[in-house]
Amino acid sequence: MTLGMGRRQLAIEYVHRFRADYDLVWWVPAVTRNLAATALARLARRPDCPRRPGLPWTDGVDAAAQRALGVLQTGSPYGRWLVVYDDATDPDALAGLLPSGPGRTLLTARDAKWEKLGHPLVPERMGPKESAELLLGRVPSLDPVAADDLATALGEVPPLALDQAGGWLAGAGAENAVGKYLAGLMLGEKGREAGGTGPDASEGPARFAEAALRKSSPAAHRLLQLCCRFAPLSLSLTAIRSGAALDTLRSYDASLVDVSRLDGLVAELTRLCLAEIDTAGDSLRVHRLVQRVVMAELAPEERETALPDLYGILNAAAAGQEDPL
Repeated sequence: MTLGMGRRQLAIEYVHRFRADYDLVWWVPAVTRNLAATALARLARRPDCPRRPGLPWTDGVDAAAQRALGVLQTGSPYGRWLVVYDDATDPDALAGLLPSGPGRTLLTARDAKWEKLGHPLVPERMGPKESAELLLGRVPSLDPVAADDLATALGEVPPLALDQAGGWLAGAGAENAVGKYLAGLMLGEKGREAGGTGPDASEGPARFAEAALRKSSPAAHRLLQLCCRFAPLSLSLTAIRSGAALDTLRSYDASLVDVSRLDGLVAELTRLCLAEIDTAGDSLRVHRLVQRVVMAELAPEERETALPDLYGILNAAAAGQEDPL
């Protein structure tokens, strides 16, 4: 189980590293019981997933989900499996939907109640030693001493904050990038203290990344603002790759001459770990920490125009070309 911020990234990394150890890896969006049951039902309808006698391929979602759980429990044809429940909420909501058998279940969760049901894979916050190791994994070219310095300066922070720091450092490419990063981070925290709000180590890397994005790519920054205004819902990639989105964002970047250029904005957001692509829903979503940081920095005129811009994109999508959700 992984708890806290950045948990999804760590689960993805675990799957990437150990995929070859399993006969089956299945990803289950678990924010609601219906989503989890639907994902399990899709597993039950795989051609290699055996059916119980008398049960048709067209059985309902709940029945198909239970059929999948039965198959996992038997260990045939999947002798060793991994099922990842992403963004699990209240344990009661998933009662009866967790598998048993010769495999492993990995959950990403916000609710600490899950700790009573399993052993955490990683802590919610990481100490300097673990942080330095994670930074070196994200940025292999980083000097180990510099990684230690940065990890010590950041203190105990969640994995998401380390991903954001690593994303900026990977793109900086300069030998003194860590020094620049720490200087910018400290400057931002002093500014917040002067404004009457104390520093939060968890939010520092997100604020730094957002400030860097605002300067380097105003269009990507505006897209981030719109995603945060839409959160906790995810904004569909189809809607982002639309003519309406292009019209909205072109005023921030004249080089956006066609919708194909919009993928570059998405790539910039994911590179800095300010947003992530939800492949299951084909959408772009932001973490609540990022949303909190971005909304706090939203200028009055930006706030005033965010909803009309967002509604314009969503209304165009609903008009018959795209589904925004």
